[in-house]
Amino acid sequence: MLKHPEINVQNLHVIKLMQSFKSKEYVRETFTWMHHYWYLINDGIEFLRNYLNLPSEIVPNTLKKQAKPAG
Repeated sequence: MLKHPEINVQNLHVIKLMQSFKSKEYVRETFTWMHHYWYLINDGIEFLRNYLNLPSEIVPNTLKKQAKPAG
C-alpha cells in the first residue's frame, strides 16, 4: 500500500479520513487530474481545535496575515 510522501500514513487512510470530513462538511474537495485536493473550512477548523484542545489563537498558516516585505 502506498504511503503519503510527507507523512508515514497510508494514502487510503488519508482518503477515508477526508471523505468522512467531507460528509460532515469540515472540508471542501476538488478532484483534478487524478488528484484530490481538500480545503479545510471554518467548521473543520473549529472541530479540530476542539478535538485537539487547541487555543483559539492557533490558526492554520494559510489564514495568518503575512508580513509585507520591507522596501
